[in-house]
Amino acid sequence: MTGRRRNRLVTAASRTECSWPQRGQSVVELSLILPMLLFIVLGTLDLGRLFISYDSVLNAAREGAFYAAYNPSLLPAGAVSQAAAQDPGLGLTASNVTITCYSAVTTSVKNCSAVQSGDTVSVVVTYPFRPFTAMIANIPGIGSTFIITATVKAGVYASAS
Repeated sequence: MTGRRRNRLVTAASRTECSWPQRGQSVVELSLILPMLLFIVLGTLDLGRLFISYDSVLNAAREGAFYAAYNPSLLPAGAVSQAAAQDPGLGLTASNVTITCYSAVTTSVKNCSAVQSGDTVSVVVTYPFRPFTAMIANIPGIGSTFIITATVKAGVYASAS
């Protein structure tokens, strides 16, 4: 092997190796960007969880209103239990569901045991959402829990008997 060719191989090999200061620079860059990258990734996951939770709460309110519209004789307990059982993963209980009945004639609040065809039933479902990203949970003015609320109104199709 000639001396020229050996010199080319040595210089090519030395170009691919990282010297010690460059390795330290990479570690510093990673330590600066990693918290921001984790915040973006975990914030995106929390946002997805928030939308899924809202959709589940809205579906629970719809199910409770649908049940109340077609089974007014079982109000309010039947609609409350139907709404709470809609998504077991949320852990909704009767304390998360509120049923209000309105008269069709006067649009005033009415006793739910005396609803008639044409009256309106309102189902409100609330759910406390807790993000697992600590930075979002500790933003001043927001708090560590978001309250998700969904309201659905439905007309009663049968009279309570």
